[in-house]
Amino acid sequence: MEETEWIRVAYAVSGADGDRMELLLKGNGIPVKRQGGTRDIYTIKSVYGEEILVQEKDLERAREILRKYHVPAAAVGKRRLEDDGRKEPKKGINLRAVISWLIVAAVLLAILWPVIQSRL
Repeated sequence: MEETEWIRVAYAVSGADGDRMELLLKGNGIPVKRQGGTRDIYTIKSVYGEEILVQEKDLERAREILRKYHVPAAAVGKRRLEDDGRKEPKKGINLRAVISWLIVAAVLLAILWPVIQSRL
């Protein structure tokens, strides 16, 4: 049996956007998968958005449906729907993740600094 290839049709910047796109596509008879970032291992929903995947055979129809119902550009990662459909995720540094980790490190340092000073 041939395995179906799933291709990204859109990128949801929030869980609510992902829910809306999934319901819209499923309501039109298109099977949908959602794939979040690596943070899904630790959290219920990824704070870094998630990819909306459809089968290759449904890609064009899914794009048309999303265009028809005016899915905002922000909900698809500020990328036009015509330019999407990539099979491989974009490689590179996720600036939002780097900034988030720097904030976490700063907060931890602020909390632990008095303890460190008292032991010196």
